[in-house]
Amino acid sequence: MDDANSALQSASLAQLPPLVAIERGTKFSTAAELKTGLRAKFDVLEQHWFEALRESNTVEDEDAVPTLYGIIISHTLVAVLAWHPVLHAKTGMPTLGYFDFGDRDYDVWNALAVAILCVHVRNVAKGMVESGVVEVDVEDEEDEDEVMELDDPDA
Repeated sequence: MDDANSALQSASLAQLPPLVAIERGTKFSTAAELKTGLRAKFDVLEQHWFEALRESNTVEDEDAVPTLYGIIISHTLVAVLAWHPVLHAKTGMPTLGYFDFGDRDYDVWNALAVAILCVHVRNVAKGMVESGVVEVDVEDEEDEDEVMELDDPDA
């Protein structure tokens, strides 16, 4: 599920902190263990976002941190959760969906759901940059294009 963060790279947003945290477990991992691990990763991402917002001279308010998304992977099951430091501090992480990749009848729909999450995360990050909430250095984008042309034999 590194594709969610790869979506940011393709949109020249790789300088931003990630919006997605991934917690992996085995089929023997309990939901409580996986949620605890994901919550710890959300805490780290929150701090990265606070730092990025401070560097961009935007409001140093918890509300400015975007909603973070979590993906829990356990065997063939995938759960997508959301986290916002203010909205979910008392209520906990709401589950957005459960997907069983072991069910062959729904493999395309499950993959579509994950792809929609990746596109949504990219759009949120792009919106934050375009609205001036955070800043990115666009000079790196030109360098990446030049490297792509040199490395790509079809270019």
